Amino acid sequence: MRKYFAAAAALLPAILLAAPMRPAVVRVEFYGIQGKIKLNDFKADSKLDISHPKDFKKDSPYALRAIGKTAPDGSWTAHEISFVPDQFGEVEMSLRGTQTPGKKVVWTFYDKFETEGTTCFNSSFEKTSGGVYRQWDSYPF
Repeated sequence: MRKYFAAAAALLPAILLAAPMRPAVVRVEFYGIQGKIKLNDFKADSKLDISHPKDFKKDSPYALRAIGKTAPDGSWTAHEISFVPDQFGEVEMSLRGTQTPGKKVVWTFYDKFETEGTTCFNSSFEKTSGGVYRQWDSYPF
């Protein structure tokens, strides 16, 4: 019954490209913290490690972090992540990459998100408005 009502049930192929100058790693986080939505029954493909982040302490059951096990080789790589929220509500997705304090930023590019059980707006990042990707909180480019 719970899986049937999963509003933000699954993120399917998330495709990315990493700049080849220094190892870049996929890092995608999901947050159900605001609505106290627990993210259960999570899994990811063999190229990712996925877990409730321990640094979120009491909010850990409401968050997921998927991190690439190896750096991509510079080509587009598909990944699959799935989870089941325990109730209806908004689950946020945060796209990240390599984060090493004091070192030059290495960009990780994402494209073509597909979902089941919910809608991911502007999933290919084609629509912009005022230098910002529509339906995404992003920095002007």
